[in-house]
Amino acid sequence: MAVTSDLVVAIVLGPQWEAVVTPLQILCIYGALYSSQALFGHVLLWTGRFRANMWCNVLAAIVLPAAFYVGARWGLVGIAWAWVVAFPLVTLPNLVVTFRAVAINVWPWIGACAPSLLACMIMVVAVLLVRAMLPASASPPICLAASIATGVFVYSLMLASLFRGRLKQMAGFLRSIRAQS
Repeated sequence: MAVTSDLVVAIVLGPQWEAVVTPLQILCIYGALYSSQALFGHVLLWTGRFRANMWCNVLAAIVLPAAFYVGARWGLVGIAWAWVVAFPLVTLPNLVVTFRAVAINVWPWIGACAPSLLACMIMVVAVLLVRAMLPASASPPICLAASIATGVFVYSLMLASLFRGRLKQMAGFLRSIRAQS
C-alpha cells in the first residue's frame, strides 16, 4: 500500500484527497509495526500479567496523545510520523514483559518475521521498478493493476523460493489442525 497509495487514493477517493497520500504511506510503517506486536497485550492477559498490561496501556495513553500534540504542528504528516515514532517506544516495555512471560528472547521473534520482511522489501523494489518502467501516459488503474500483479507475483516467488521449508511446515501444521477437527 505504501508504494501504491498515490494510485489508490486517486482512483478510490479522487484527486481532492491527494493530501492524504503521504500520511497514508507513513502509516503503512505503523501498520507493519502494529501487526508484528498485536498479540502482546493478549499474551500478557492470558499469562495473568494484568498489572503489567495495565501499566503498558497507561504509558501508551500518556505518550501517544503527547506525541500527536507535538506532531500536529506539522499537520497530518506530523501526526503520522508521531504515531510511527511513539508507537514503538510505548510498545517496547510490552515486548520485554511479554517475552519474559513466555520465556523467549527477541531473536526467534525476529527470525519468524524475517521471511515476510525480506519478501516485502524485494516486493517493494520490484513494484517501484515496474512503476518506473511504465509509460507516463499509462492510466492510474493500469499502473495500479500492474503494481498489484507485480507485488503478488514477487512476494509469492520470494517466499516459495527462499523459504520453501517454512511454507511446508506451515502447510503441514494446517493439515494437522484440519485432521484433528
